[in-house]
Amino acid sequence: MTTTLFVKANNRQESVTGKLYDAFFESYRASHPNDSVIELDLYKEKLPYLGDVMISGNSNLLRGWNLH
Repeated sequence: MTTTLFVKANNRQESVTGKLYDAFFESYRASHPNDSVIELDLYKEKLPYLGDVMISGNSNLLRGWNLH
């Protein structure tokens, strides 16, 4: 059995890409009934805000530089 991750990054269901995603997702599930399917909807997840200060700080930490 295969596990497939679908990442949904569009919250506009009526858009062309939203409709394409839904059609592909349903088609995949129908044609791969034995696969385990995980759908990750990024608009329903509580993701942290990654602003420029946080990104710069992480970059500096990775380089071993001091944080200011």
